[in-house]
Amino acid sequence: MSDVESDEGPPPHPALYELPDIPFDEMSPLQKRWHKIKAIPEFPVKVVYLGDCEMPLEYVEYLSEDMRKQAFEQAATEDIDIGGLELKESGGKKKSQSRGGRGAVKAKKKAEPQKVKVGRVSRGKKKAVTHVTGLHSYELDLKKTAKIFGSKFACGTSSNEKNDEIVIQGDFIDEVIDLILDKFGDKIPENMIVDIGDMKKAG
Repeated sequence: MSDVESDEGPPPHPALYELPDIPFDEMSPLQKRWHKIKAIPEFPVKVVYLGDCEMPLEYVEYLSEDMRKQAFEQAATEDIDIGGLELKESGGKKKSQSRGGRGAVKAKKKAEPQKVKVGRVSRGKKKAVTHVTGLHSYELDLKKTAKIFGSKFACGTSSNEKNDEIVIQGDFIDEVIDLILDKFGDKIPENMIVDIGDMKKAG
């Protein structure tokens, strides 16, 4: 096969492209490119997106420390090969990982179940938002749970894993409690859900 790519039709499948039996350094740029492509175990390439940032592995090392840790923990939990990526720590220290291995990330300590508190913060005379805290201690994905609330109540929602909090646009205290029991009653006992009523606005 010619080293010159044709403008007619799609490029050949990697399995069909035959490379010459010569050292890599002696290959043409096109042959080197196909050599790298054929080294990929699966084709087309399956891109894995990690963490709340939802970015591919090769970009994880450029994120903030908290987001890197979250992505590496997900990779370790789901048995994803991170290759030679490194988990950098503040202060210039690095936890290096030899290429081909899996990141040695310590698993988070399981949080003790907390009371799930549902309250309301008034914004003006007619507007209010509903705050829900404590769900993360039951190992619930706050981002996905917030989407469930938003879809059920047709409103905007946001989540903050650091503060273990979900904010729902609107006054839905009773509805939220009912939905938690309906969706997550197998994990969260009813006596662990508390209606705290009106809350003071932060700040």
